[in-house]
Amino acid sequence: MSNIERIIKMTIAASILLVSGFAYSQMTGQSGQQQQPPGATSQATPSNEVQDALTRISTELNLTEDQKGKIKPILENELSQLVVLRNDTSMSTDVKQTKAKAIHDSANSQISAILNPEQQQKWDAIKPR
Repeated sequence: MSNIERIIKMTIAASILLVSGFAYSQMTGQSGQQQQPPGATSQATPSNEVQDALTRISTELNLTEDQKGKIKPILENELSQLVVLRNDTSMSTDVKQTKAKAIHDSANSQISAILNPEQQQKWDAIKPR
């Protein structure tokens, strides 16, 4: 093998290593932990979604433990209805959107009924539309 062939092969090998290293750094970011590729969804569980929503609402509205206990089943019911709706293939997108809005509106009004007047004002400003 001539020197030129050796140089070409080493250049190709170095290029491959450089490209693969760049691709790896893009996937791991600066923290060194692997990130999800663009467009990938997180694998949140329904109980995590409900707990996260309850935590956000509780923080924003300063809920009592009693209020949290009453709101959690409302959020669980809302989520379960939305999952059933999303999985229903017999409805058009427009019908699903209308039904989803009705589910959200129902949950929002049930939550509103549990809140005191000050919390209701804050809820009106932050609630999902």
